[in-house]
Amino acid sequence: MFRVKLSLVPEEGMFGEQGLKLSPLDLGLSEVFVGPALTLDYELRRIQDKVLGKFHASGELELECSRCLRHFEESVSADFVAEFEAMPEKKDPRKGLDPDAPELGVVFFEGDHLPLGEEIRQEMELQVPLAPVCKNECKGLCPVCGCNRNETDCGCAALEKDSPFSGLKTLFKKAKEN
Repeated sequence: MFRVKLSLVPEEGMFGEQGLKLSPLDLGLSEVFVGPALTLDYELRRIQDKVLGKFHASGELELECSRCLRHFEESVSADFVAEFEAMPEKKDPRKGLDPDAPELGVVFFEGDHLPLGEEIRQEMELQVPLAPVCKNECKGLCPVCGCNRNETDCGCAALEKDSPFSGLKTLFKKAKEN
């Protein structure tokens, strides 16, 4: 996991890096992330007893189109912020010091290292589309013969396929006749 020493962030000021290359495997990203590295720009600022982080991460995905099943690559990026705070000595939910409360939006850390890797992993995984499409105009596969309609016109579209609602047509025709 990717971590940064807290001592690198000055009391007043900021610490950051540009164009840092991180391995998708080291971050625990899914296998759709390809390429040698994820690119990360970040800056960390101390504000009182907290550290605020501003991040920009980008990488390459290898996906399979949900319409035509063709493999394609797509670039993704994420801009996000995170707030880091030292783990409280004792839990006090009334004062907002409960590390087990997920709605807090704060990343708690112990020791002198800020755990940036998990935040980067979560944000980048959110960039993976649920139903990837190689292009907006993708015609997909023919439901009759299975050919890729982007490559050939099979002519199956001219065949009228019976639908489960085709019986309704005759029912409506009979109702109009009566």
